[in-house]
Amino acid sequence: MQFSPGIYSPASVSSLEVPAALAEFLGSTGARSRRWTAILAINPLSGRKIAPDDFEVRLYLGIALLNLKRFVESEEQIRAALEKNQSAPTAHMYLGLALLSQNRLNEAQKELEESAGSKSLDVGLAHKYLGGIYWAQRDYKRAADELETYLRLMPKAADAEKTRVAIKDLRSRR
Repeated sequence: MQFSPGIYSPASVSSLEVPAALAEFLGSTGARSRRWTAILAINPLSGRKIAPDDFEVRLYLGIALLNLKRFVESEEQIRAALEKNQSAPTAHMYLGLALLSQNRLNEAQKELEESAGSKSLDVGLAHKYLGGIYWAQRDYKRAADELETYLRLMPKAADAEKTRVAIKDLRSRR
């Protein structure tokens, strides 16, 4: 299956939104690459009262690896996090993004749908990339619906105007 070009494709999975707990540490976008690398160097046991198998440690490590474009390693860490908490919508979302980045669209779709089906407000990106997957499948109504949900959850997204144009285009298709 060929994926739709543009802002909803696997190649666009970069500069991801990060969980609030990491946002303060990561700071500005310009310094993020260095800080993602720093996260990988942190020994989770040094001065911290968390185990290396802790859900959040595995999830954040997976997100860091995803941002560094180390997709296979990211997938491994996020799957380890999901073993600790199978119902975490954010973990399913990031696993979907890791799979999408490896062009494993069917698996990515399953994980993104799991995430998007939750009541969580923190899974806007799941809707964005599901919109891209549905677009590639020529399911234009579902694609537009997902992109509208993305904008509802993330109204100030950097790509909001492009997304509105894409929705209008999708709604005009049959």
